[in-house]
Amino acid sequence: MKTLMIATLVCMFSAMLVLGYSERLAYLGVDYFVTGLIGISLLGLGSGGVRPATMANLDLSSLDILGRVSLFARMERNFGIINGVLLAIGAYLLANNGFQTLMLWLSWLYLFALGALFYVSRTVRTKDA
Repeated sequence: MKTLMIATLVCMFSAMLVLGYSERLAYLGVDYFVTGLIGISLLGLGSGGVRPATMANLDLSSLDILGRVSLFARMERNFGIINGVLLAIGAYLLANNGFQTLMLWLSWLYLFALGALFYVSRTVRTKDA
């Protein structure tokens, strides 16, 4: 499971970087089609690992069926809210600054969010020990 998590994170971050630097890569001779294909493929691989990794890390043993339904409903609701906010910010950046800026901004936001999650996770594990 740890390997899947790491591969998912690396694929998502790499995809955003490849797409974000596609203009520079084109200047170096790499066609936009190739960088687009690589970026989209990495996004597909990364997003395919998110749900299985999340589900495998949930401890549902202490929840009854209504608790599980409630948990999944909250997860989907929060996912939708976060996606909506990211789409709004992304639309603004795309309209005002272009695709490369959007991808680079999202890649650094993604990296920051991962760092924050790992910090919180580590803090919680340290308190529990």
